[in-house]
Amino acid sequence: MVCESWKTKLDTYLDGELPEQEMRTFDAHVRICHSCSADALTRVQMKRTIQRAGRRFTPGAEFRKRVLHSIAPKPRRSVLPGWVFAATAAIVLVVGTLTLTYVRTRVGRDQVYSEIADLHVATLASSSPVDVISTDRHTVKPWFQ
Repeated sequence: MVCESWKTKLDTYLDGELPEQEMRTFDAHVRICHSCSADALTRVQMKRTIQRAGRRFTPGAEFRKRVLHSIAPKPRRSVLPGWVFAATAAIVLVVGTLTLTYVRTRVGRDQVYSEIADLHVATLASSSPVDVISTDRHTVKPWFQ
């Protein structure tokens, strides 16, 4: 079980990234423990094999030039042309105007409906619901017939 904690640190040990005190302790453990020393040897051999394979292919000058050209910073162009901003502003202006007009007519219409409802309620609440202003009795009489 002690080896399990060391095996998690094996790669760090092989890269020389452990603090000095831990390096000395790990060195002593690897000399004693056959399992950890075998794992360390296997990983060292794998690293060396990978390094040798990496040296086998050396890219030419043309390849290097193509890679540098592909990763070189390219001049930045404006993301959106000016006409896109103008079109967006025009659309926002038109939509805003239409919305404002709609809201104003709706508010005006609601105000008229509110006044009509107020007059209706006032008429129903009065003692004489129908008031006809006239001095001539014969003009008013046909209304009630």
